[in-house]
Amino acid sequence: MLKKTLFLVIVSVQILYSQSIESILKLIDTNNYILKAKEIQITSSLVDADLSSTWSNPVLGIGVSDINLDEPTSRDIEAMQTQYITYSQVIPTNGKLKLSNEIKQYDTKINQLEYLNYKQKLQSEALLYSYNIFYNNEKLTILKRYLKNLQHQKKLMNLLYENGKLDQSILVTQDIKIYKLNLKKQKFIYTISKMKKSLEDIVYTKIDTITFNDFFGKFSINMKSVLENHPLVLMEKEKIKQQTQKIALENSKKISDVKLTVGYYQREKFDDYISFNIAIPLSVQGREKLQVKKSKIEKNIIQDKLRALQQQIKSTIEDLEENIKLNKQNFTLIDEKMIPLNDGLEQTHKLHLGANTMQSIKIYESMNSKLELLLLSQEEKINYYSALSKLYYFKGQI
Repeated sequence: MLKKTLFLVIVSVQILYSQSIESILKLIDTNNYILKAKEIQITSSLVDADLSSTWSNPVLGIGVSDINLDEPTSRDIEAMQTQYITYSQVIPTNGKLKLSNEIKQYDTKINQLEYLNYKQKLQSEALLYSYNIFYNNEKLTILKRYLKNLQHQKKLMNLLYENGKLDQSILVTQDIKIYKLNLKKQKFIYTISKMKKSLEDIVYTKIDTITFNDFFGKFSINMKSVLENHPLVLMEKEKIKQQTQKIALENSKKISDVKLTVGYYQREKFDDYISFNIAIPLSVQGREKLQVKKSKIEKNIIQDKLRALQQQIKSTIEDLEENIKLNKQNFTLIDEKMIPLNDGLEQTHKLHLGANTMQSIKIYESMNSKLELLLLSQEEKINYYSALSKLYYFKGQI
C-alpha cells in the first residue's frame, strides 16, 4: 500500500511539472518580467509622444525694483520704483511641435517592434532548451542501458578470465569503458540541469519533464518576407523614417521659437504701466545647418546598418537550413539503415548462441553498438531541433 501511494505521489509530481511545448511558450507571455517591462515601455513612449506636442510651461515672475537703501520701505521716492508681475511663454514656430510628436511616435513603433523581437527571441530560446532537455534525457536513458549492458558483459568476461580463456587486459579495457560512460553520464545530468535552469529563467516556472511533440510540423520560411518584415528589419526602417523627420526638425529650427513676455508694473504716486516684449534667437552662427548635416549622416549610417543586417539574416538562415537538412539526413540514415543492419547482426549472433559465453559477449557488443547508434541519432536530433529553434526566431509564429 505504501509503495502504491509513493508511486502515485511521484506520478502526480511529474504531471504537475510536465509541460508541452505549446504551454511552455504561453508561459513566456504570462510570466516573463523583462517582456512585461518592454510592454510597459510602449505605454511610456505613448506618454512621451503626448509630452512632445505640449507647449513648455510659462514662467511667472514677481519682483520689486529700485529699493532705496536709505529708505527701503519707501516706494514713492522716484518713478522707477515699481512692484511688478510678469508672464513669459515660449511660442513654438514652424511646425516644430508636430515634427517632435511624429519623431516620438516612431519611438513607440520601434518599442512595439522591440517587444515583438524580444518575444520571438525568448520563444526561440525556450524551444531550443526544451528540445535539448527532452533529447538529452533520451540520451541519458540510453546511456544507463549501455552501462547495464557493460556490467553484464563484464560478468561474462570474468567467467572467461577465471577459466583462462580471456586476457586480463580486456577486463581492464572494459573497466575503462565503464568509467568513461559514467563520466559521460554525469555530463549529461549536468547539461540537463543547466538547460532546465536556463528555461526556468525564461518562463519563471520549474519545468521537470517535457511532453514531446513535433511542434514545427512542415517547416518552411519565406526568405524575402523575413528580409523585409522581421521585427529587427522593421525597426531599422522605422529609424530611417524617424531620422528623416529629425532632419526636417533641424531644418525647421532655422526659424527660431518666439519668447513672449508681458508685464504689469505698479507704482506709488505715478501711473501704472504694462510692458510687452518679444525675444527671437537669431540663427546666424550656422548651428542649424550643421545639425541638419549631422542628421543626414546618421540617416546614411542607419541605412548601411539595415543592409548589413539583412545580409547577416540571410546568411544565418541559409546556414541554419543547411544544418537542418544535414542533421535530418544523418539521423534518418542512422534510424533507417544503420540500426536495422546492426539488428540483423545481433540476430545472427543469437542464432549461434547455445551455451557459448563468448557468443553472449558478442550479443552484448551488438546491443551496445546499437545503443551507440541511438546516442548518435539523438545527438543529430538535438542539432536538428536546435537549428529549427534558432530558425523560429526569424519565422515567428508557425
